[in-house]
Amino acid sequence: MRVNRHVLCWVTAVHCMAVPALAVNWRPYFTLSPNEGRALVTDCTAIIQNAGVPSLNISINEQVIFGWGANGPIRHEGVTTDNGRSFVELLDVQPPDQADGGFIYLPDGRTRFLVEEPLPDRPPDPRKSRIISWISEDGINWTREDGVRYQPGLADDSISSVPAVLQVADSVWRLYYVADFYRTNGTRTAISTDWGVTWAAESIVNVLRNGDVDPYAVHLTTGGVRIYYRRMQPPGGIAYADGDGLVFDTTVIHMLIRDGAALTAFKLDPAVIRFPNGDVACYMGISNSNYPPVMEKIIAARSPASHITGDRAALALLSPCALGEILPNPFNATTRIVVEVGETAPIDLRLYDLLGRQVAILFEGVLETGRHTVVFDGNGKPSGVYFCCLRSRTVTQTRKMLLLR
Repeated sequence: MRVNRHVLCWVTAVHCMAVPALAVNWRPYFTLSPNEGRALVTDCTAIIQNAGVPSLNISINEQVIFGWGANGPIRHEGVTTDNGRSFVELLDVQPPDQADGGFIYLPDGRTRFLVEEPLPDRPPDPRKSRIISWISEDGINWTREDGVRYQPGLADDSISSVPAVLQVADSVWRLYYVADFYRTNGTRTAISTDWGVTWAAESIVNVLRNGDVDPYAVHLTTGGVRIYYRRMQPPGGIAYADGDGLVFDTTVIHMLIRDGAALTAFKLDPAVIRFPNGDVACYMGISNSNYPPVMEKIIAARSPASHITGDRAALALLSPCALGEILPNPFNATTRIVVEVGETAPIDLRLYDLLGRQVAILFEGVLETGRHTVVFDGNGKPSGVYFCCLRSRTVTQTRKMLLLR
């Protein structure tokens, strides 16, 4: 049978047309309710042996990627199938040369990884570093980007180490890093308005107490920010502070895990995540030496095991509310969003676009126990990816939707 070559090429072109990339749905993993992540049980079993500086990111297909440093600066990467209780190392991947850093999720689906790099000509003391970046299409394989992202002022003795980032609004991201190491040794911030390409100094003093280092920031469902950090001054260990992202309550020390507790000595580099089953875990490095630390292993402190299952009916009974089916999805003009309510509660259901901008308030009020359906009419809205976000006092769930014309 003869095939018209022009027709064949046209069909092939259709199949090869560029499909708009989907932004990584990372927020549910790094958003906690105010009561989550405050009381965790430490397990001294090694998640990774002879390793430190844990880091967490979400891949393009929503896998939790666990990174760590071991036997050198190169970042090792692993994935989990049991909600973070164990990780299997990924082989034949292209990791960055640095293990620790912060992740910026770009609207085109790529991820930018900001890491510390020692200045090429720095002396052993004082330590000076700068922030560079790596880029990834899938959240697993990385390529170094050209240029220096940020270099703190040398006058304040900054070293720009242990970077962490958090989104403020759309393209605006905040960088938390250890600064003024040889004097006040604390956490300061820089700000970017272009998805982490360029940065400018923001805080000129420590946003936490002197000696509060190794910052790791997560969103709170209330709109605030929580920073987990290493407390150097007694009582030492892993602590947290809540605030608006720039100003934090430093009047009270909220200790999460003290040094010496659970048969372990020196704890540092916290990394916190909320898994889809509701478990919250804080990973941290363990060392028996203060400084310089000699990493023995990475362990985890976790919330009590969740009983949430994949069955949405069971989920509705165990939780105040849950997102059910969204049908059809993809959709042309209208779609129906099911909300399962286990107990009468205030519910907030909103729609956001790919850049995180609010598109519509679908429901705001109290829903009684039962199954409810909300219809979204996409007429007048552009084609593309949208995110349906359900919030209650204790639950935050996000589901991806695709509007096609």
